[in-house]
Parts: sequence; C-alpha cells; structure tokens
Amino acid sequence: MPDSPDPLDDLFDAYPSPPPLAADFKAQVQQRLAQLPVANADAPSLPWWRRLERAFAQPAAAALFVCCCILVGLLAAEMHANAERARTHARVVNSYIELINPRVDPAPVATPPEARP
Repeated sequence: MPDSPDPLDDLFDAYPSPPPLAADFKAQVQQRLAQLPVANADAPSLPWWRRLERAFAQPAAAALFVCCCILVGLLAAEMHANAERARTHARVVNSYIELINPRVDPAPVATPPEARP
C-alpha cells in the first residue's frame, strides 16, 4: 500500500465547513412545508384505471397483488383436487359395492359432490 497521501485530502481540507444550523431550523422547515400547496387538491378525480396504475406503481401494492393472485390460484387448484378426489372416492365406493353384491342396482350408491342437491 503506498504511503503517499490521497490527492483528494488537500481538496477536502480546503473545503469550508458548513455553517451551523439555526436553532429554529426544524420549525422553519415545518412551516414551509405547511405553506406548500397540496398536490392534486384541486385536480379533478382521476379515472379508475389511472388510480389503479398509480397504486400498482408502488412496489408493495404490486407484490401484494401478485401474492393474492398466487393464493387464489392455489385455492382454486386445491378445490379442483378435492373435487377430483371426491369423484374418485365415489367411483371406488360404487365399484366396491358392485363387487360385493353384483345384483345391486346400477344406480350409484355414492354420488360425487356435484351430483348432490
């Protein structure tokens, strides 16, 4: 590592230090902010797609929407899988009953969930 000083050190030393802040600096800033006009206070209301676009411009809202879509998709897949299992179970029950007693009515004893009233 070279022992020579950094050439920027002289420039930093020559730079004047910032003046101290006023005692009421925070109050001045708050007063200036209070005097600023509120953005879009007098503007007409935006169409719904612009409001939606503005909401999805926020990363948290976009991530929340994606998570909700994923959860709804998982719920729909689980409901479909449960219905498929119920149909399979009904077919197994009916074939088992027919195997035990071949003279039973051909009408299904177990009905799938969508056939129930």
